[in-house]
Amino acid sequence: MEQGGFVDSGGKFGQVSSPKELILMHLNRISSFIFSGDAVTTINEKGTNITKTADKRETLILAIDFLDSILIPYVDKKLIVYRLKFLDRIKECELRLILDSINDKAYKLAEKSDNFYKGYEYWRFKLKKDRLVSIEKGSGCYEFYLCKKFSYYMKYFQKLNKLLFRKKWLVVSDYTEGEEDE
Repeated sequence: MEQGGFVDSGGKFGQVSSPKELILMHLNRISSFIFSGDAVTTINEKGTNITKTADKRETLILAIDFLDSILIPYVDKKLIVYRLKFLDRIKECELRLILDSINDKAYKLAEKSDNFYKGYEYWRFKLKKDRLVSIEKGSGCYEFYLCKKFSYYMKYFQKLNKLLFRKKWLVVSDYTEGEEDE
């Protein structure tokens, strides 16, 4: 009979014996990735010659979201209060990105009109009303958004680590002074 367990999402470690072990492995992966040094992640698709690059910050945001998801059953009131503020900040960032993208697009479209000011106001109104705007990942608006979002996520990552400490998942229980010298 096969033993029960949790399957590790990375596939490198097989099964883990508890949610705690899964969480600590994921935390280890996030920490290793943070200190890996590259600003972008390169992904080679199997069976093709296609290489994709992803901004390291976006990858870390997804990893922190995953950690947050698996920690939901263990959150305490302290984290819930912070999490609500955190989610509000992320929503504000996303709204700012949309508004800045609308303004940028309206500016570009207005440059082609005879009356720039009227054209700008017209396009801003129309894009807001239509709720249709493309967000260019290479734009300054997106870079500003990603910097702010990443900063909020790193602060939230710290709060998740503090939760793990409060739950005594990050405590080294058998450490005594002098062991490091051995």
